[in-house]
Amino acid sequence: MTTDPLDSRTRRLVTSVERHPFVTASVPEHATVGWPLPFRKRYPEGPAAFVRLPIVPFRPVGPEGSELFAPAALLTVRWRDQRVVEFVDLRYASPWPDVRPDTPLGVFPHPQVRDSLRDYLADRLRLFARYDDLLDSLDSGRAAGPQREFAMLLDRLVEPGLTSFYRTLAPKFVDRFLPAPLGS
Repeated sequence: MTTDPLDSRTRRLVTSVERHPFVTASVPEHATVGWPLPFRKRYPEGPAAFVRLPIVPFRPVGPEGSELFAPAALLTVRWRDQRVVEFVDLRYASPWPDVRPDTPLGVFPHPQVRDSLRDYLADRLRLFARYDDLLDSLDSGRAAGPQREFAMLLDRLVEPGLTSFYRTLAPKFVDRFLPAPLGS
């Protein structure tokens, strides 16, 4: 189990991807990495964990935050060695053809996190540490163990306007950790 949230491999991965020259050259000027979307593949030599990283464009709109748009790209990384195994430009190969890339989906910070930046940042670090635990268990083939805190943090922190896009990109993960609201 990760003990120091500041030393989270997931946090370091997200930060390095946001700054990587290939990513900055391939996506809109204002873009960030959305919430990681883990999955496991089974191979004859054993399991391997991967993480899909949606690249989400945004537009600053003043003191109220930034408008968010549909993911523009998707980077897939093998967890064990942080090797990039896939890059998809979602503006070209869009799984949601009816969504205009210039239509805002919501504003960040969203209502669940708007009140306290300090709480948001602390919860974000805790969630990154829980991602480490989940990805390590997926990579080793172990059962993930209790994920109540992970699900609670993800539900609080994920941007509501992006949930349906995350569901398209990683349906098993989203169905497990972000159940659809009643009536949807």
